[in-house]
Amino acid sequence: MPTVGEIVKKTTEFFLAKNDETSQSARLDSELLIGRALGLERLQVFLKHDQALNEEQLEKCRALVRRRSKGEPVAYILGEKGFYKHNFEVSSATLIPRPETEMLVTRALEILEPKLAPRGVRPKSPIQLEIAAAAARRDEADRTAALAEAAHLGIDKDEIANAEKANAFFDANNVPQDEMSLSVSIASVEVKRPRITIVDLGCGSGCIGLSVADEIKDRADVHLVFVDISSAAIEIAKRNTIKLGLLELSTFIVGDAGDDSVFAELNGSVDLVVANPPYIDPADTRVQEAVKLFEPHSALFAGEAGEEGVAEIRRWSIVAKLLASDSGYALFEIGDGQGPVAFDIFKRAGWDHVRLARDLSNRERMVEVANG
Repeated sequence: MPTVGEIVKKTTEFFLAKNDETSQSARLDSELLIGRALGLERLQVFLKHDQALNEEQLEKCRALVRRRSKGEPVAYILGEKGFYKHNFEVSSATLIPRPETEMLVTRALEILEPKLAPRGVRPKSPIQLEIAAAAARRDEADRTAALAEAAHLGIDKDEIANAEKANAFFDANNVPQDEMSLSVSIASVEVKRPRITIVDLGCGSGCIGLSVADEIKDRADVHLVFVDISSAAIEIAKRNTIKLGLLELSTFIVGDAGDDSVFAELNGSVDLVVANPPYIDPADTRVQEAVKLFEPHSALFAGEAGEEGVAEIRRWSIVAKLLASDSGYALFEIGDGQGPVAFDIFKRAGWDHVRLARDLSNRERMVEVANG
């Protein structure tokens, strides 16, 4: 029977023999697919390359290879795709996350940094809040009793105030070092965390919003809102949210991201809008065949043929403007060559500041806009 290594080699050669766009990463595809069929991580595929396979295992490998040979993306076969720092569940209801989209996450974190609590500051737990409140009530009761006793003894209120000030000074300057450290530690717990609201328009798998929220969740009270016209995509986003432990921070809306009535309660309150809208002209001949065959058209194509693919960017830019707070931002991915028209669209939508950003290939692929 063939070994793991031999099957990987034969599969790679099979993909290369097809000599089309689906085989550009033939070796990687082979390792990932064979690993999934055998229940192995990619490293284990290397470590067990001499292990012989039985017929049942071979058939599992063949089934996945057949799917790939028909052009189905590896991400859909595996049901997941790496993006930024995590693997996200994907399906034919969502776009496959792409490396260039990570620039939205990177820039979002730069924008939000000044608003976040200092690193290392821990939120106060409910128990800590109760203890602090009880201590404050006890101190106030003691002070009230002391004032009543002083009044009974005929002591002037000004004398009492001066004594309290003196005691406070000496208490602050005679705290043992270990108690001082404890006081500093407690003070750090009490630093107020900002509330940050993020809306992910046309969220798909939720990879953009989730990647941002996961990075800042320890330094802010995050409210994350996912919006997609596809209920199936929203279900994928919800499962990814659960996987990252962010479900309690999240709200999910099935609706048209270009319809402002969907967001009435959020208008004017959002710190950051992120979006990867449909931006491909249906007449664009550069789209790979596998993309057209397997990825959701509603997330890819916008408007009618010949309209430059900016129909949804135009609608969503207006919604984002309504959502954003007075100091709010929005980050939109755009298609290669859409920079000038996208710049004009966002200016017309009423944004105060608009700029285009280039990806690592020096192409204008993101619009950054801001109020204020």
